[in-house]
Amino acid sequence: MPPLGKISLVLAAGALLCGSVSIAQEPAAQVRIVQRIDENNLVTLKGNTHPLARPQFDRGPVSPDLPMDGLILVLERSPEQQAAFDKFVASQADPNSPNFHQWLQPEEVGERFGPSLADINTIEGWLRGHGFSVDALSNDRMSIRFSGTAAQVEEAFHTEIHNLDVHGVKHIANMTDPKIPAALAPVVVGPKALHNFRPHPLHKLGSRVLFNPEKGRWQRIAGSSGSSNARGSAGPRPQFGINDPNNEGPVEDLSPYDFATVYNVLPAWNKGIDGTGEKIAIAGTSEISAGDVTNFRSNFGLPALKSGQFAQVVANSINPGQCGSVPSAYCTVDDQVENSLDVEWSGAIAKGASIVLVVSGENGSGTIDTVYDSALYVINRKTAPILNVSYGLCELGEGAAGNKSYNTLWQTASSEGIAVFVAAGDSGSASCDEGGDEGGQNLPYAAEFGLSVSGIASTPYNIAVGGTDLLWCDWANPNVTDG
Repeated sequence: MPPLGKISLVLAAGALLCGSVSIAQEPAAQVRIVQRIDENNLVTLKGNTHPLARPQFDRGPVSPDLPMDGLILVLERSPEQQAAFDKFVASQADPNSPNFHQWLQPEEVGERFGPSLADINTIEGWLRGHGFSVDALSNDRMSIRFSGTAAQVEEAFHTEIHNLDVHGVKHIANMTDPKIPAALAPVVVGPKALHNFRPHPLHKLGSRVLFNPEKGRWQRIAGSSGSSNARGSAGPRPQFGINDPNNEGPVEDLSPYDFATVYNVLPAWNKGIDGTGEKIAIAGTSEISAGDVTNFRSNFGLPALKSGQFAQVVANSINPGQCGSVPSAYCTVDDQVENSLDVEWSGAIAKGASIVLVVSGENGSGTIDTVYDSALYVINRKTAPILNVSYGLCELGEGAAGNKSYNTLWQTASSEGIAVFVAAGDSGSASCDEGGDEGGQNLPYAAEFGLSVSGIASTPYNIAVGGTDLLWCDWANPNVTDG
């Protein structure tokens, strides 16, 4: 996420209060799987094939033994239950309601508004009957984590998993929409994803800089370059014909105190409003170097971290490590950079807040949505009242079940009093085409996927945060700026 969005984290902190919940009458969880499960009577789960699962990228079936771990089966409430939950969550934001700011505990969401345990037992039995291991049920009872092999996935969901080569990048994906027995359809939305096109970091790196003590400013190092996005690297890209031949101009390079000045944070700091007593959780994918955070705060004049003010937690049993040190196809230096930025800039604005970076590991097949796992960990445990997510994947890429999974998860977070801030990305409505120049080569490319935004950021229950252009300087007339 661009650092400009981090100010929202501290602004939300004051609104997060805890209390007991006003008990109301909700529709009882009815048993909705009432028919015999007939594997010959199937329904197609439409909208769950990735748009890049195309014949021209197809490289044939995967090995039947390919591990597909950490898959998520997305569930749904009955219409009556969902209406009641919607009404309850809305009442939590109504100052005139007895439920105002009366946040639920994670288990309460499942007990009061989740599918029946009888239906969940039936679904878990169906999964085990196809050879899957059932790994976990979320506390809100809205998702089941399961694992198996490609052969078991193909047999249970009546689709084929193939190898893909998309512009030189290898993936796996289901080639057709999955199917499930019709008897399960009243409760089961479908598998969140049967591919490994995963959410990606949304930061963009510019050039390297050094502080010039004589001029009292940070200056870019000539000839340096950074990652233009999470999918490749490129040098600086001048926009609107702007060029600084002397490498001395302020082209949107901001330090924490610059940011605090632009957004008028200094008066809040001066009154002691700096995040002290609050906690921010970062949903990440890579552990980071605590020394980087220490150096960041020292270099920019921020107070040193106190004991226990920063922690890293591994959400699943796979240790992700530092992706920049041991990169893989699904965990790269971009992940370590993204997670470092999030921790550093959250603490740059909310100087006194405690920050916990929650990270999840990936298997060799890339079938674990590590961003979802990390966010689910926070919401399952109510780790912090503020959750930051700086990854994105367009709605078309998420698919019907994927979009539903994040919508449900963020609504659960809202009911618990967790404010979720998600990077919107800077691609506007062409989210699916972002990075479409095949590896970040700075080449022109045509948009082909139509209008679409990030499915992770487009729900009613999160705040989507985007970057802001603060200053453009006309080098022919340095006194003229455009904010």
